[in-house]
Amino acid sequence: MICQKCGCQNADNEVFCRKCGALIEDEGLDQWFDSVMPEQKQFDFNALIKMLKPKKKVKNWVIILAGEVLLSVVLLFSLFQKVTGRFSAEHTAEHYFVALVNGEWEEAYSMLELEEGEFTSRKAYDICCENNSLPFITSYSIQKENQVGTLGQDVTVLYRERGTSSDTAYHISLNKQPEKKYIFFENWKVSAGSLLSKDIPVTVPHGAAVSIDGIPLGDTYLSAVENSLDFYSIPVMFAGKHQIVVSMQEMETVKEVFDTNLNGYSLDKMQISPNILQKLLGQAEKDLQSIYTAAIQGTPFNKISELFVADGEKAAEIESSYISLSKELADIEYHQIEALDLTSVAGEAYASPEDEICAEVDVSFSYRIAYSYLDSWEEVRKKDTCDGEDELTFYYVPENGKWSLGNLGCHSLYY
Repeated sequence: MICQKCGCQNADNEVFCRKCGALIEDEGLDQWFDSVMPEQKQFDFNALIKMLKPKKKVKNWVIILAGEVLLSVVLLFSLFQKVTGRFSAEHTAEHYFVALVNGEWEEAYSMLELEEGEFTSRKAYDICCENNSLPFITSYSIQKENQVGTLGQDVTVLYRERGTSSDTAYHISLNKQPEKKYIFFENWKVSAGSLLSKDIPVTVPHGAAVSIDGIPLGDTYLSAVENSLDFYSIPVMFAGKHQIVVSMQEMETVKEVFDTNLNGYSLDKMQISPNILQKLLGQAEKDLQSIYTAAIQGTPFNKISELFVADGEKAAEIESSYISLSKELADIEYHQIEALDLTSVAGEAYASPEDEICAEVDVSFSYRIAYSYLDSWEEVRKKDTCDGEDELTFYYVPENGKWSLGNLGCHSLYY
């Protein structure tokens, strides 16, 4: 085979020139390809389909089983989605609201995020719910409000009362808890923040016993004592209406409902019980006689000082008034009272309108004075009597477990 490029003689079966390496273009090239390449046959699609076709027919139970597995997966996924929804913030809020409406307060309390205390206990919550119960509700709907970051959710319940034509909103705030429920599900608690009031002031007369919803306020809650008043402060309690009871010996017990949203509770004065007023009226009649008798006889003040208050300033003022009265009634130089007879003693006792706890007793009476006097003309002592009427007022205040006079009351008698 001669190379067409350089003219070198090559063997018949050679493809490339052995001298210059050029491709020898000749009919032998086709023969070479036929010798080194196998015969290419046309692709048989029918054979491929036959090869892929299963040799054995799939049984019906396999198809049915595969379908059931697929259906189970779908159902499980749907169930998981539904169960997850039951642990959502909206569902928790709805559960809480329905519990309140149905009066299931133990269930509602268990859903609160709350630190339990004396005024935030389960019992306190029950009382709060009773005092602030929801009306009769015919329908409601849940309205999702704001997502408070990733840890909180606000939900509004729109409800309609029976007999009304407008919706009322009830707001519920929820906080997501760090621990999961049943490993997989979100755990939401109803925030008690909007349900609580803090630092509630309570003011009552000094020495009065006070309780709220049956819980006594002791020294733990006492913050100050000023101007005959005791000041209490409750750090935290359920907001709304509560019953307060204030009692003091010989005073009428006060039972009222107060609202924590109205700046706490204040009672400056208590009313004296009718029985005590009647008792003080009888005591005034005795004190009237004792004071006049002692003054007429010139008895020192310390002998009757137990009738009066022990307060230093007031006691000194009363003593000064008594000494003046005694000098007027026991003047023996010209007139000498030998007997004093009090009759037709009557009176009325009532609570003083002043802020201080005090009972006023108005006493009216008739009297007859038997006395002797020196007749300057005859220079002898003569006896005579004098009849008269008078009235005065005693002021009684509670002190050391008894009622004491806060004034002298008695004044000079005309004769």
